[in-house]
Amino acid sequence: VPAREHARPAFVGRLAAQLPAAVASRFEQVGARGEIVAEANDLAAAGVDIVVLIASAVLAPEDDEEGIVALAQALAADVPDVALGIYECPLPYHRVLSEDVVAALARTERFVFFKETSHDVARMATRVADAEGTPLRVFNAGIENYAESLQVGVAGLSGWVVNVAPDLVARLGELAVAEGVTPRVQGLQQLLVDIEQRMGPTYPGSAKALVARRTGLGWSSRSRWREAQVDDALVRDLADAIAREAAR
Repeated sequence: VPAREHARPAFVGRLAAQLPAAVASRFEQVGARGEIVAEANDLAAAGVDIVVLIASAVLAPEDDEEGIVALAQALAADVPDVALGIYECPLPYHRVLSEDVVAALARTERFVFFKETSHDVARMATRVADAEGTPLRVFNAGIENYAESLQVGVAGLSGWVVNVAPDLVARLGELAVAEGVTPRVQGLQQLLVDIEQRMGPTYPGSAKALVARRTGLGWSSRSRWREAQVDDALVRDLADAIAREAAR
């Protein structure tokens, strides 16, 4: 969408002074390698810090996964001034990478972000080990076992609930690192699981409405990805639950 392209530099410029900007490359369909490299160059020129590749949008279901390693090598050569990330997005289909490919991407030393979606803590532990000694950091996509994954070296959470309760996710992470998976940690984690599950059917509109209610921002709940009627009562209940926990 042209309007989105024009918005990137302005967005990145506002963000740059506060946080690194990680932006996903194409999503709708599998692109040719040259197109993906060109888009990565465009994103780098816009000033993003990390170009994130969507595994299921750079590899078709029938493609050998070694293709993503070849793509990484092409990006390393042609887009030298930006860091890279990889996301095992479950859309348009779910592509979970093998440990050999994760290790190969880590060894390029260009990848710094990996949103892994196996939801398997043992597998996360292997991936953390694969990335040891490289810049790659593994992020769990699932709140349901986030505390457990921190015990095996996962760097953080990259999931829906972070958008609406970053303060509680940060608290959960700090507590889990300090005291392990205690009853207090499990209780907070379950609250966040419940919030994510309840807002899930109308996400991301529900998340936008929740953020607007918590912050006073005047944006709408409209979504270009998935239109859904957001339940105002649900948003109020979830916002109240977050506020009660945040005040503890």
